[in-house]
Amino acid sequence: LLQHLNGLLKPDSGRVLLCGEDINKDKRTLRDARFRVGLCFQYPEYQLFEETIAKDIAFGPRNFGLSEEEITERVKEAMDFVGLDYKTYADRSPFRLSGGQMRRVAIAGVIAMEPDVLILDEPTSGLDPVSRDEILDIFISLSQDEGKTVFCSTHITSDLDRCADNIIYLKQGRIAENEPLCTLLQKYSVVQFSADNAPKNIELIDARREKDGMSALVRNSELPAGVESVPAGLEDIMVHIEREGETK
Repeated sequence: LLQHLNGLLKPDSGRVLLCGEDINKDKRTLRDARFRVGLCFQYPEYQLFEETIAKDIAFGPRNFGLSEEEITERVKEAMDFVGLDYKTYADRSPFRLSGGQMRRVAIAGVIAMEPDVLILDEPTSGLDPVSRDEILDIFISLSQDEGKTVFCSTHITSDLDRCADNIIYLKQGRIAENEPLCTLLQKYSVVQFSADNAPKNIELIDARREKDGMSALVRNSELPAGVESVPAGLEDIMVHIEREGETK
């Protein structure tokens, strides 16, 4: 699905529209889509190949035919955006970095091409919790501060409440739901929503439902009164537990 969104794959039927225009209409629209839609594969650090970080990030912009001055400026801005100091890291080998840093270099390479839309395949897969939060913060900033559209595919459902405004829930290759997270939690239990791969915070909310006598399997079950988000749900659960005297 993701590879259709910037024209790497062409659909057998139907169309892929970017701002209302079919990206596969002709060579011009396809080329335009690949400029405007950046795609970051799962484990993008496996695609690093240049001898220095700066050269790797510059690879995409250089293929755009930009001047060396503009390429350097884009590399500096992209590195700054992902938290890598240019003077410190520009001439360093990308293969002498930690896994999280290598992931940031790969993402910087996509950001340096200045796409309007950024598509990410499992962007936090394989990272430790600290690195995962750092990567998510980059995407949140791209969306909220830079005005980019960020589209993220993930099986790590605990990432959802950190950064997702809207969730498209795919089931057997079709869109089952297209809702904000809080709306999905109102409609589905943890079992229905994400089976065995549920966020722990959603499991806690379901546990609260069951403790209050509501079955976790009942469709359209409600969150505790006043809870509009997962973090708020956690606060409500902690108050409930402390009130019941179930913690030390």
